[in-house]
Amino acid sequence: MVKKFMEKKKEVLMTVDLKGKIRNMPDSDLRKEALLPLFEAIINSIDAIEQEEANSRGKITVEVIRRQLNLDGNESKSYIYGFKIEDDGIGFKEKNYKCFHIANTTYKAEKGGKGIGRFYWLKAFDNVEISSVFISDHIKYRRKFTFSVENGINQIEYKEKVNSSKKTVVYLKGFKNEYRDLKTAYKTTEKIAQRILEHFLSYYLAQNAPKIIVFDEKKKIDLDEEFDDINTEINKEEFTISDQKFSLFHIKLKDTYNNVNRVVFCGNNRDVISDKYRFFDDIKNLNEIFYYCAYVTSDYLDQNVHPSRMKFEIPETINLDYFLENYPLHMESIKNTINKKIRNYLKDDIKRANMEKKKQILQCIKENPIYRRTFHEREAEIFKEIILNDSSEKILKTLAMNKVELDIKTNEEYTKLLKTQDKIKKGFKEKIDDILSKIDKEKKDDLIGYIVSRQKIIELLEEKIKLTPDNNYEKEEIIHDIIFPRKTTSDQLDFEDHNLWILDEKLAFHTIAKSDSRNDQTFENTNQQRPDIIVICSDEESNYASNISIIEFKRPQENSKNNEPIDQIKDYIIEIKDKKIKDLNLRTDDKTKYYGYALCDDTKNLINHIKKEDMTEAPEGRSYYKYYSTLKAYIELSTYDKIISNAKKRHKIFFHKLGID
Repeated sequence: MVKKFMEKKKEVLMTVDLKGKIRNMPDSDLRKEALLPLFEAIINSIDAIEQEEANSRGKITVEVIRRQLNLDGNESKSYIYGFKIEDDGIGFKEKNYKCFHIANTTYKAEKGGKGIGRFYWLKAFDNVEISSVFISDHIKYRRKFTFSVENGINQIEYKEKVNSSKKTVVYLKGFKNEYRDLKTAYKTTEKIAQRILEHFLSYYLAQNAPKIIVFDEKKKIDLDEEFDDINTEINKEEFTISDQKFSLFHIKLKDTYNNVNRVVFCGNNRDVISDKYRFFDDIKNLNEIFYYCAYVTSDYLDQNVHPSRMKFEIPETINLDYFLENYPLHMESIKNTINKKIRNYLKDDIKRANMEKKKQILQCIKENPIYRRTFHEREAEIFKEIILNDSSEKILKTLAMNKVELDIKTNEEYTKLLKTQDKIKKGFKEKIDDILSKIDKEKKDDLIGYIVSRQKIIELLEEKIKLTPDNNYEKEEIIHDIIFPRKTTSDQLDFEDHNLWILDEKLAFHTIAKSDSRNDQTFENTNQQRPDIIVICSDEESNYASNISIIEFKRPQENSKNNEPIDQIKDYIIEIKDKKIKDLNLRTDDKTKYYGYALCDDTKNLINHIKKEDMTEAPEGRSYYKYYSTLKAYIELSTYDKIISNAKKRHKIFFHKLGID
């Protein structure tokens, strides 16, 4: 349809189907930047101030209009209904008003205007009310009109010789829910003001921004003051690429509207592309210190802004002569140059942040030395995955995942090495033979006997987790006794009489270990709960337990809902925290680290429990882990067959050498 509009007694036509125009405008632009209609209104105000050719700087106010939304239970919440944008620019004189009727007008083409900005108003808002007091031939006029999809442009007042100050007010009314609820619409006046400043920052950088005030009924924000806060952190760098001049503004901010590092490519004093991801693999470590923003300006960018103002018409890459003739530069070459300059500018900050991050990782490893080799072997990979001031839980999780990957790789290399034993250099083999010759035969026999005994223990355990002839499973107590006999302590056993090594070699070396012993028999002021096995380790020169391991067994295929070992282990840890250990000059304190080992099978209830705990599955499967930062506890859950499989892998080379594999 063609909309008709009346001005005085003269008919004016906007020869455009408004509904079709609005419907066909890309929805993605608004979903990416929900405040785009507001920006379009502000840029119109800036243009109007520049057209005024007055000596004054000009002023724009942006009022955030809020309303109350009634909820159930007589509750209500505030929401943004619209915006009022007021300026003291040239106003809607005859020429400006007539151009407003023309879709895709070229009236502001020399400033980068595409003539479509006002259509974003109707895409995101129900309607627009405009009131403009302007001066023509020394006479003040007031023109009021509405703009909507249903009625097009409808002038409701045109009056001369009015007694009012010169100003234009654009009222964007009825912010549509589908855009108002987007994250990029923001909810607070502070965030909206911050986003306006960043969108029009190039005006401030060029020192030609009007005074802009953003306010609501409770708060007033002067963007001059906001800019002053960051101005001392701005450094300008100028350079040339293929005869095209560019300016790069480096800015360090305490925060940004969305708290990300970014590079903004500007066109005609407005941000067009905000690249949040390309450059910041390691710069993100700086976010505990500052957020980094770069603003790029150039006549070349100004000349090639897309009509949507959301991208450039410059191709990403150039491989045709046509492009070379029309676009001497492509975006990839521009971005690559910017990338190098950013890294050079931030090199000292990056170095400092990386040093701090490494200190945090090494401190974590100091408290958990099991990961020392992992970090040594996979430092580059781990460094990329951890961000400065990550939690201990995140660091430990990263180290644990990399340890699993390193173990898998080591096993693969070990297997490969075994296949090439015949290629070992003679000199190396002679050294091994020399060492073996110095060990007396009795010691060799003892070592062989110990390795053989380990093989038999693994075979026994493997047999006990199988079905019995009557299709049942052995009780968990039998498996418990194989690992560490019940009702005993390590003081009552020889080293070879327990098999904690099946779970973890480091458990074999401890201060004291107890099996099926009540908490109150080990710790002062505790209950009578009985962990299956508890292993206590301490440093020789300290009076606290450096780490405590708790082991829990569940009968194979046990399906009881009350049989959740992770909860049990956590309860035990909570109970013994900060308690003195009886018969030893030791106590647990905030330096004590905890490890939990849960052995069970993959039942339905167990899988549900793992999901509830949000545990991470190891790459090879059948094993899960999680670090509980509040407890300072690393808990690992493994199936019985996984424990046996791991033990076999660790001993494979020894069994192979003895010919008993």
